[in-house]
Amino acid sequence: MAQAVPHDELSAQIVRDLLRDELRAAVADGTIDDPRAASRDDEMVLTSFPDESIVYPLVIVDEANDASDAIHMQRVAHQHDYDVQISIAGDNKTHVKILRDQVRGWVLSNAVDLAGQGFMDLSIASSTPAAFEDRDRALQWQFTIASNVITGENPA
Repeated sequence: MAQAVPHDELSAQIVRDLLRDELRAAVADGTIDDPRAASRDDEMVLTSFPDESIVYPLVIVDEANDASDAIHMQRVAHQHDYDVQISIAGDNKTHVKILRDQVRGWVLSNAVDLAGQGFMDLSIASSTPAAFEDRDRALQWQFTIASNVITGENPA
């Protein structure tokens, strides 16, 4: 069984520490290609869209939905239906499509490792093209990863 995540650290541990940081490591080791690495000062994988100095493509990891119920009689543990949205933004269709496939492939290939760190029973719930508001040049693809996460104390 995966370790429970503290109630007050759910998004920090799953979105930031697990998914964002592990995707950054995959970019650093070449598993996921950053076609603009040479001209980029900041990271390609972020948890929010930057306000300025945008260098496409970008991968944005963010919480999409969370619903939970107590799973322990003393309410010390909760099971969350926890969804994370990953958005791929770029100014080039080819970069967006390649990056989308690489990121989705990384998520699915690492499902067992992610489950061991608390992001369990993951599945791709949806995968759709979209457009950023107020960003006419940007192309976007987003997909939602549905999962289960236990918070609180590990139930006995």
